[in-house]
Amino acid sequence: MRFRVTAGLIAALYVGSGFSRISDVGSAFSTTGALAKVVSRISVTAFAAQSPSTPTLLQLAARYVGSFAGRFSLMVAEEHYVQDWKTNTGITLLHRETKADFALKRRADNEPWVAFRDVFEVNGTPVRDRDDRLAKLFLESSDDVMARATAIRDESARYNISNVQRTVNQPLFVLIFLQDENQRHFSFSAAGTDRAIGPNVRILEYKETAKPTLIRGTKDSDLPARGRVWLDDQGTVLKTELILEDNLQSSTITSTFRYDAGFKTQVPSEMIEQYNVKGNAGKVSARATYGSLRHWEVRTEGQMKTDK
Repeated sequence: MRFRVTAGLIAALYVGSGFSRISDVGSAFSTTGALAKVVSRISVTAFAAQSPSTPTLLQLAARYVGSFAGRFSLMVAEEHYVQDWKTNTGITLLHRETKADFALKRRADNEPWVAFRDVFEVNGTPVRDRDDRLAKLFLESSDDVMARATAIRDESARYNISNVQRTVNQPLFVLIFLQDENQRHFSFSAAGTDRAIGPNVRILEYKETAKPTLIRGTKDSDLPARGRVWLDDQGTVLKTELILEDNLQSSTITSTFRYDAGFKTQVPSEMIEQYNVKGNAGKVSARATYGSLRHWEVRTEGQMKTDK
């Protein structure tokens, strides 16, 4: 069983010319119910007047994704990833904890970004030299950089537990769907607001309608994606949800983002996964957290400097 991305997308954030273009309101307390309704109606109307339409919000989100990729590509985050595979009755089959470097890389300005993780520790035991491969990937400018980045991603994927083969388990994945060239694959609809996350945070539901689908399922079958994205009125992505399901398995991946004052940008904060394999293959739950952000500066003499 497998979830994989169609060729050319492989967990990539495509940044092209398209990116260079471009509540919940409570009722007031009063002595009369009529006044309360009027105040509430005015408050809701004022919020709606300030909120962009869904098409405008999607344009803002596409522009945000492009600028986000450029900023995040200057960083490397440390990922702490905890996975548990249990039977349907709750008996633990396997528990695994990994630590990895998580980053974006691209070969040239007009090439796609590739998100990858490079595992350096499994259950407390180092599996490689921590910085060597990452440093080489960022320093070298060769034709096989993207092939090597993909190989690192696939090698790290072998530490995923259970028989669900997947490379979609990374916190930036849904951002792919918000790019200008990929939005046409989906229908988007307003799904309310979420003041628990922040003021003026809008929720958009999405459903993939085009074929072939961007994510491929078992035996290269179409696997339509659906879920939700949480955006502020500037198009900033604050939370994403990805739901996939076929006749063998289902999964839900939820990622949240936080503002990092040091880097002055949103960064991944947490990713929660749930995989249910139909039949007796059990369930997989996972949680990844992201921290220890580092800024990579490539010097002209071919050395690399790390700023934390």
